[in-house]
Amino acid sequence: MGSLVIEAGSLQLGGASAGVVCGLYQGATQSANCFVGYNVRQSGGNTVAVPFVNGAEVGTVFPMLQGHTYTLRIRLHCVEIQRVLQNYYAMVDGVVKSFGGGLVTAPMSVVFELQDLGAASNTPATVLYDGSVVTSPANCTFVAVNSVQLIGSMGYCRIMQTGSGWVVSTLPSGVKMTRLIGVAGEGVDCKISAAGKVTFFAGRVPVAGNL
Repeated sequence: MGSLVIEAGSLQLGGASAGVVCGLYQGATQSANCFVGYNVRQSGGNTVAVPFVNGAEVGTVFPMLQGHTYTLRIRLHCVEIQRVLQNYYAMVDGVVKSFGGGLVTAPMSVVFELQDLGAASNTPATVLYDGSVVTSPANCTFVAVNSVQLIGSMGYCRIMQTGSGWVVSTLPSGVKMTRLIGVAGEGVDCKISAAGKVTFFAGRVPVAGNL
């Protein structure tokens, strides 16, 4: 797979909203089967969005303000490009037998980020979760909105293949931080050219001592 970016743009959610936005599901479309997605629910009278991984909330709870427009992104990166193996057949002792097939298990890096479009377009995206899973599904069903009761609007939803590049900074303390890849104006850190050159945007250049 390399890297995928799932993006919901111009998203507004009103009060009493509950459901999952931009979900990938293993099997039936229900919360327990959600591999990744944004869980939208109520908390203290506010609508919040929370990263959802393997049917459980992780990371930071983000309160979504009334009247604000947001861009939600989920970044996925897998070291295995081929996840579903091809079946092939051969004659063995006069009998046709099947070989191959099956699925390739692999870890996956997962990043959830959110950008408030009510601020300047170059406002840094807020990273709500930056982590990984030991094993990931080889295939999923994508559901833009799994609505229990979602009140609001979404301008667009898209899934982009962004190649095999994945940039991580290691701070002098040893802490690792995924650097967000995209284009200027998306609140991200850098871009990668087709030739593999990484260019960091103004204000996002790694400080001395970073790897």
